[in-house]
Amino acid sequence: MLHGAVHPQIWCNTLARLDPIACGALLAAYTQRHPIALSIATRVALVAAGFVFLAALGQFGDFTGTRALVTYPVGALACMALLIATLGIPLSAGNLFVHLGRNSYGLYVFHLMFIDVFNVTTAQDPLSRFARICGAATLTTVVAACSYRVLEQPFLRLKTRVSHIPTAQSLQ
Repeated sequence: MLHGAVHPQIWCNTLARLDPIACGALLAAYTQRHPIALSIATRVALVAAGFVFLAALGQFGDFTGTRALVTYPVGALACMALLIATLGIPLSAGNLFVHLGRNSYGLYVFHLMFIDVFNVTTAQDPLSRFARICGAATLTTVVAACSYRVLEQPFLRLKTRVSHIPTAQSLQ
């Protein structure tokens, strides 16, 4: 399946990448009946495992060839560990996650640009790579927050000006 395919052909093809969607669907189905109530130690372990696996994928994973058969599913599981670690956190303790969720579109839009700006993929030394990742993540977060405030919020405010027109079905 992966022979000769290049990175965007696989990564951007939803049918070839159903593992993260399936993980999220399974987690949603599970949490409908079983609320997540984890100890702080378990949450820390999940966060640590998630970041360790993501770091290992950054160092040893590949987007093409047979390594991609491991890279993509392990990446999905690492992100799943990070997600599970944040579920059930009281909103007052999870303000950082609310902020990141609110700015998630900007994070998605700008992250690749700052990975390139900081030359993250060219760093050979693990300490240098880590510093570049931190710089890229910090700047991505700041720009995403600014983008939310300057670009997204004005459009979101326009929603209040659009009146709701009831349909025949909603009137019944």
